[in-house]
Amino acid sequence: MTITQTVEITADRRLHFDLEIPPQIPVGKVRIETKITPFSSKNDEKPVTDAYEAITQLWGLGKEMGSTITVEQFREMRKEDLRLEEEKFNRLFSNRE
Repeated sequence: MTITQTVEITADRRLHFDLEIPPQIPVGKVRIETKITPFSSKNDEKPVTDAYEAITQLWGLGKEMGSTITVEQFREMRKEDLRLEEEKFNRLFSNRE
């Protein structure tokens, strides 16, 4: 179940939760996950949905973090990941025919 609520972050950077939990959630331990998604400066009502803008922001973030990976290096890494996944799949399921 996902509960979504838009909140305002105040200057003290503190956020307090006061949630009414739906009755179908059983009483007991639960895990709460928090995901903070800043809104675009162009539109304070919606998160970034424009693919170009999202990619540009990620690219800038990567550069700020000092990433030097090239597109070709990324493609080679992805090919290697796919090869390893295929190898693992074959190892686990090749005897189930």
